[in-house]
Amino acid sequence: WSQQPQKRISLPLVLVTLISAFGSSVQYGYNAFVIFYPAKYIQNFYNETYRFRNVISIDHSLLKFQWGLTVAFFPFGGFCGTLLAGPLVDSIGRKATLLVNNLLAIIAAALVIATKPRHAHELLICSRFFVGVCAGIAFSVVPLYLAEIAPQNLRGALCTVADLSITFGSLLAEVIGFCEMLLAPSLHRTQDPHPSPPQTPRLPH
Repeated sequence: WSQQPQKRISLPLVLVTLISAFGSSVQYGYNAFVIFYPAKYIQNFYNETYRFRNVISIDHSLLKFQWGLTVAFFPFGGFCGTLLAGPLVDSIGRKATLLVNNLLAIIAAALVIATKPRHAHELLICSRFFVGVCAGIAFSVVPLYLAEIAPQNLRGALCTVADLSITFGSLLAEVIGFCEMLLAPSLHRTQDPHPSPPQTPRLPH
């Protein structure tokens, strides 16, 4: 039996792996947990928006319902994104799917930015759906893409980076949220469930 020469890891391979993982998998873990620490402040914003429109404060049961939608739309979007991943990969390829996936992140970011100026909390809820779709596609496609570009002897290690990046994204959201709680309540607006920072590094690849 002749053994094939073992390919070594190269700098371009490392860079592409890190860019793919940070720009896709990290944002999955980040957006899954970023919503929880500023929950109180987001609910206050919902109440302010309702009062701006109707003069009276929002009913407690309606507030809980809207908050439930805000949380639930992310996994629902993830479910839809996972279903879309297969047809997209088959039609345009893995790399192109990840690049197109950035459009969903841009849409989600635009909705978050427009939420407060327009006094429309519905935009925030919709943004959670779009970022969920984005995360679902990334969760499905990134391991496929890394397996495609990795040498056979490094395939297992590189595909594990995607799963590790999800955990890192969750940790990042927890650390940011905890630090903001310690610093000042007013800083919670910087941790709005905004997908742009984790998404941006994926653009070059």
